[in-house]
Amino acid sequence: MVLYGESHGAFLIQFGFSYSLADPSLFVYKKDLGYLSYFLGLEVAYTNSGLFLSQTKYAHDILVRAGLVDSKPAATPLATTKRFTSHGTLLNDPTFYRSLVGALQYLMITCPDISYAVNQVMYFLHAPTTDHFQAVKRIIRYVKGTLVYGLSFHHASKPSLLGYSDADWARCIETRRSTYGYSIFLGGNLISWSAKKQPTVARSSCESEYRALANTAAEIVWITHLLHELYVLPSERPTILCDNKSTIFLSQNPISIKRSKHIDINYHFVCELVSSGKLYTKFVPTTLQLAEIFTKSIPRSLFESFRSKLHVGPPPVHLKGGGGRMMMVYVVMMMTMNSNEGDDKRKDDDSKKMVRVNEDDDDDYVMLMIKTMIDNDDDDD
Repeated sequence: MVLYGESHGAFLIQFGFSYSLADPSLFVYKKDLGYLSYFLGLEVAYTNSGLFLSQTKYAHDILVRAGLVDSKPAATPLATTKRFTSHGTLLNDPTFYRSLVGALQYLMITCPDISYAVNQVMYFLHAPTTDHFQAVKRIIRYVKGTLVYGLSFHHASKPSLLGYSDADWARCIETRRSTYGYSIFLGGNLISWSAKKQPTVARSSCESEYRALANTAAEIVWITHLLHELYVLPSERPTILCDNKSTIFLSQNPISIKRSKHIDINYHFVCELVSSGKLYTKFVPTTLQLAEIFTKSIPRSLFESFRSKLHVGPPPVHLKGGGGRMMMVYVVMMMTMNSNEGDDKRKDDDSKKMVRVNEDDDDDYVMLMIKTMIDNDDDDD
């Protein structure tokens, strides 16, 4: 069991918790507390190969709060042409805007695919406009279309740390600050990700990419310290993939220091890790750069491909224990999606039977999940 919080450190230590050497605000309680099914809005389902984490009920509550339960689902969180500015008509109720954005932030725990979009609308909490509010509603409509989606985690025979680092140079049209993002996998499972705007303006795309690489390296160093403390540190050295060849060259060649004085600290930090054998940097084509989903709004086909590779999707077919209701909903959804196959009348009867079972559970959000998939199927037709 792992808990965060510095102010109650002495109290936690009395109950058997210990300080983490990797993070002074992290406390570890080394005891098996049994199977987890629900915790602070997080729903946990066990599969034959691992875990499935979701926030379906919490996501439904956001839809209700926003009044978008009956809205049309969106295919992506943001349009590819969307750019944000601070100009426009101010909202009459900015508190409502901040409430929705805050709720979406918490939803990112199991929905990393909305990280970039939520990060963008976060920068206007002080003075949101009607245009910003429309973007928030677009994100929530995307959430409606992916209501049962979550993160899948699988057992790995030989776990290793792999990071993807990316930056979109001068993305902000008002400040010309770059947006950077990373995704870090342990044994093929996504364990850390980020989508943020860089604090200062980069003078070149190489500089923005190198800053992103340094931030990713810092996160990997922290993760390795934590894994070492938990006795699960992989034997292989971590690898970071970047789609900028100049950045890779800088990280592997100390002789280029004269050309990088403006990123001197980041340069020495990464180069020292690489030269000491604690980190490996490698080039990856842009078409395989998973971190791009955290730096810009990308076309639907590419977005869905990257989302799948992040292991974000519907619940697996085989669930154990308390995953029965989630599996029941997924079966109904699959039947709806495949409406052109088999005997239509038989499937209609089966669908009504499945819906009737869920109605007995008295969960409105279960019915909404089924309705959402039907709406999506009608849109495709």
